[in-house]
Amino acid sequence: MVCESCQSELTYTVADYSLDKKTAQINTEYTLATVPKPSHTMFNKENLTAKTSEQIQEIISSFEYAKQVEIKFSPFWAKKSPRLKEGIQIIIL
Repeated sequence: MVCESCQSELTYTVADYSLDKKTAQINTEYTLATVPKPSHTMFNKENLTAKTSEQIQEIISSFEYAKQVEIKFSPFWAKKSPRLKEGIQIIIL
């Protein structure tokens, strides 16, 4: 799945050329940011139930895709995530 708000970048360099032969050697590199599918194990809500924000941070940050993780509990006085996975909402930006 391609991240719609992510940037892609194409870079190239001319490594060699010949005007006589009308040829050129061009090296290219294309970088594209991606995000995992919603079915990826990092989004398994059962692994995130009844956890502190530090525990959730550790779990999510262990995946290479996670560059930044923000955890918010509601109501504000909650110290752990809900015990039922239906009470967990995951938003990917």
